[in-house]
Amino acid sequence: MKKLYRTLLAICLLFSFAPTYASHIAGGEIYYEWVSGYTYKVTVVIYGDCAGSVYYTLPSSSLGLNTYNGTTLYETDTLPLQSITPIATTCATDSLSTVCHGGTLLGLSAAVFSKNITLPGPSANWEFNFYGDLVVASGQWAFDITNLPVTDVMGLIATLDNSAYTGSSARFAAPPLFTWSVNQPASYWSAPYDADGDSLRTVLIDNIWGNVPSTYKVGYSGAYPVSTSYTYLDTVHGIFSFDPNMVQRPAIAEQIQQYRYGKLIGTVMRAWAMTISNTPVNVLNTKIGNTSHSVTALDTTYAQVYKDTGSVSYQVVCSNPDSNNVTMEAFNLPPHAVFTVTGNGTKHPVGNIVWKTDSIAVDSYSFLIRVTDDGCPYPASYTQVFRTVVKKATAVADIKANNTIAVYPNPADKYIQLKGIKANKVNLTILRSDGTVVKTVNNYPTANAIDISFLRPGIYCLMVNDENSANILKTTFVKQ
Repeated sequence: MKKLYRTLLAICLLFSFAPTYASHIAGGEIYYEWVSGYTYKVTVVIYGDCAGSVYYTLPSSSLGLNTYNGTTLYETDTLPLQSITPIATTCATDSLSTVCHGGTLLGLSAAVFSKNITLPGPSANWEFNFYGDLVVASGQWAFDITNLPVTDVMGLIATLDNSAYTGSSARFAAPPLFTWSVNQPASYWSAPYDADGDSLRTVLIDNIWGNVPSTYKVGYSGAYPVSTSYTYLDTVHGIFSFDPNMVQRPAIAEQIQQYRYGKLIGTVMRAWAMTISNTPVNVLNTKIGNTSHSVTALDTTYAQVYKDTGSVSYQVVCSNPDSNNVTMEAFNLPPHAVFTVTGNGTKHPVGNIVWKTDSIAVDSYSFLIRVTDDGCPYPASYTQVFRTVVKKATAVADIKANNTIAVYPNPADKYIQLKGIKANKVNLTILRSDGTVVKTVNNYPTANAIDISFLRPGIYCLMVNDENSANILKTTFVKQ
């Protein structure tokens, strides 16, 4: 019954407003803040496209919101307009060339509607629904949306379970990015966060047609809304990576799921229309550069560090193929890590991570690097997750290098040579950092090079003794 009611309401809204207003909704989002008791401030942000009539009617609009408890409509409210501000879609030089100022470039504005809503009590099934009613205009998507029917009305839903806990919803800290280029790798990070410290998971969901799931055109879905040659969503960090393969304007729906002690207590939603055109946008990328002692780059974004080895460091370098200047930022740094940038705002900034390993736990850590350029007309932005695993060097941390034995070269790739051994032959053992023996050879000629080409990159322990001595000589080396 609830679904039927919502469907009829969405159809009614469409035919009530569509003939009068050639609406151009470019997106929106919904979230809520806990005020006190059972009162929540619900906020809906509407992104208006300056190319359509909604941009001009937003200043005189208010917004309809339904609140449901499960399948039961609790109340309908009208949210008044609080503010309306332009959204930066271009570089500063071209800001006056958008359609908002009579130009041709994409121009948008953000209208914020909010109101305090007092619920009658706790429930696991509260829903706040924007169903497409802007009172003096409809919430119909822009007419050039490529993955949805042209008649679709944009809806937004936030859910709340206050049966056991109270608190505010998660939020999107970064604004939506609207402009991308065909056949160029893209990365979008909405920067999900929660003021209460709850665990978050980001997913792509079906767009809402007023307030029921949209029916996508053939070849598209909520999970795969863009025509691409590559699509990936990092649900932990909220990074959407894709490689668009055609000119298009798809509608995307993103949801943040909020968990407390393993229990889902709420969701918020953002929907917006990407503009993917032939206008070139710079292709930025980041990777690990130089590393210090006790740091091994396992790949371009994954490093291995050993605990209790003092301060370690590694660089993050930016690949920037054109002459635009790039700003580099770090987010979600692990404990005791410090990030600085050399040459920030230049063509090739270099990030520097310094990490004190004596106070960190053995675990896997991740942080994010975002690079943004000043390209025109549309700046480029790229966000990359960097992961670092901290291991306990059980076979290395307890070993004190003996001055009477050494190996060279160190670090090495294929072979190492013993130095400081008087015996002609020795017994040698190579151990991984976790104490696992990976190679044992008896009566090995000390004049011969030792093959280490089969080892994976990392820090290893070498133990040596001859048959006539009970003394075991120990040292460490790095396999590149």
